[in-house]
Amino acid sequence: MTRVTKSTLFMSAKDWWYSEPKVSYYTDELTTTSVFMNSAEPQCKSESAALIAMECDAIKELLLMKNAAYGDSALNPANIFASGSAVDNLACRIDDKLMRIKNRGLNDETEDTVSDLIGYLILLKIAMK
Repeated sequence: MTRVTKSTLFMSAKDWWYSEPKVSYYTDELTTTSVFMNSAEPQCKSESAALIAMECDAIKELLLMKNAAYGDSALNPANIFASGSAVDNLACRIDDKLMRIKNRGLNDETEDTVSDLIGYLILLKIAMK
């Protein structure tokens, strides 16, 4: 099992993807999200493709972890204080994340905000179906 941290990720993504055995482990130091990949995954042809696959998997794991922790509240809102649909509530959360980026810019302080924003956009896409 290969462990790659965010600090070494950029330089070693190609090695990470092609490492043996075909099960690899990735931990994002900021969110402590774990991503497991196996030989059923398509082989990447470039380092950029490996980075894309790793970032997508990290977002997937973040969404699954938060969905379990919050009891699927994004797609099935409790509507205790808010009375909107899942789409309305997600749009509000997306607005909040965009305002944080607008006010603070894109930097290390808002990196988690970008991940949350990507996650909310995925949830919005699901809620709109």
